[in-house]
Amino acid sequence: MESQRRTQEERSTATRDALTLARHRLWRLRGYAEVGTPEIAKEADTTRGAVYHQFTDKAALFRDVVETVEQDAMAQIASVVASSGAKTPVDAIRAKVDAWLEGLADPQVRQLILLYAPSVLGWAAFRDVAQHYSLGMTEQQLLSEASRARQLAQPLDHVLIGKLYESAMAIRRHHRLPEASPARNQTGAAPTHREHVARPSCEALTRHIRHRSTRTRSHRGKRGELLPRAATSSLL
Repeated sequence: MESQRRTQEERSTATRDALTLARHRLWRLRGYAEVGTPEIAKEADTTRGAVYHQFTDKAALFRDVVETVEQDAMAQIASVVASSGAKTPVDAIRAKVDAWLEGLADPQVRQLILLYAPSVLGWAAFRDVAQHYSLGMTEQQLLSEASRARQLAQPLDHVLIGKLYESAMAIRRHHRLPEASPARNQTGAAPTHREHVARPSCEALTRHIRHRSTRTRSHRGKRGELLPRAATSSLL
């Protein structure tokens, strides 16, 4: 019985993996709207019934793709932060935000996350997925730093995360700079997404938090305690 169950699990995993490869190939080539579950099943060399055994509908199949991409993004962000040499939490935030936005320079990721995901899943479900993965990881650290800087955490959360979404949408709208643009980086190549969108956003976010942290530390009581909120209201 145990070996039979293991064999069933192996078959289920193999089917799911085949569906993952098939949907990636087809959606990348033709787009989400143009590819139905029968074609995905055929490409994966399985049946439509097997597709619905794994996923309730096409949208669930798509959400699984988005979550897979988000998991990969989390791993990439963690790798970037680990190799960035960040010595403070704020520096780590900069590295995380920079890596997140730079990842959107990948055409396939950009198409999936910025073009298809909000419309297929709906904005609320799309943000829910993001909150569980890469964006949520960045947001939690932003909130932690906001708390340390004596900020109003939730409003700051909305402002800063809103800035990230704004930057992401800027990449969506202007995913390719005009080739005739006179702007060039030091190597003579056209500026990257990081130089046009990610880096300015990161600098603005981290400058804000650092500024508030410094001002808060300078407004401590005689014994080193933080002053009451009424006394620090001008900082918020």
